[in-house]
Amino acid sequence: MMRSALLMAGLLVTISLKAEETLDRIRATQTMKVAYRSGQAPFSTLDQNQRVVGYAIDICSKIVSRVQRELKLPQLKSEFVAVNGLTRFTALRERRADIECGTTSNNAERRQEFAFTIPYFIDGVKMIVRRDSDISAWTDLRNKSIVTVKATAQSELVKLRNYSRVLDMVMHETLYYDDAMAMLVSGKVAALAGNEAILHNLMLKIPEPSAYLITGNSLAVKSYAVMLRKSDIQLKAMADAEMVRLINDGEIYKIYDKWFTAASGPGAQSLKLPMSYFLRDSFRYPSDKVGE
Repeated sequence: MMRSALLMAGLLVTISLKAEETLDRIRATQTMKVAYRSGQAPFSTLDQNQRVVGYAIDICSKIVSRVQRELKLPQLKSEFVAVNGLTRFTALRERRADIECGTTSNNAERRQEFAFTIPYFIDGVKMIVRRDSDISAWTDLRNKSIVTVKATAQSELVKLRNYSRVLDMVMHETLYYDDAMAMLVSGKVAALAGNEAILHNLMLKIPEPSAYLITGNSLAVKSYAVMLRKSDIQLKAMADAEMVRLINDGEIYKIYDKWFTAASGPGAQSLKLPMSYFLRDSFRYPSDKVGE
């Protein structure tokens, strides 16, 4: 019993020191490192001026401002760190980033190593196919080819569906959604599976969007949140406090409308994606606990 207590005490001290290390570095450098994934519009991407923008980025900017106020650092700035589906995890492990902002879903496997804030989006996993194809359900992909984005939860879900239903799909993976969409448009694959909101955005970027449709029952419901190191308890507390403020003040609804229902800027088009009941209901009782 004494040995267990001592080990636990030692672990808590180690976690506390690592948490303080992050805040000390932020204080010393006057910089907070924010990981983002390009090509994940409307959540995170680069605009025509190569600025990092998006729904998740706007929320993370509010979190940086919260840290700025609580640590009393008026000169605190954000340093954006480009990552992909694979490197988003190593960026946190290797302390090249303090928070990750994009479409990372909070699930049991990831919670073993990382912490997540209160979710800011709830999404499903569907697919884009050509409208003139004979595909409307996942079973229609039997013996056909499909592309997903590498090292993502949706890729694993498609693999699981392929295996469990014995569909014998030919699986392809890319690092970025734009490359996956190019494969579909060129006819190299019959379907592209991914986050539904991102699929809607991809449809706006292709020459003939009416020739394609989003279909298939959603493979899962995913909660997107800011990802942090487990040891950064104080930083997570600040991030969650800011999420609660954004929700209670109604500010998050304005940020949502900006990216999902409004059309702003030259040639911009609305995604026409009103906030889902699931997300709106989750904001009634904000919590970092999510169902699987």
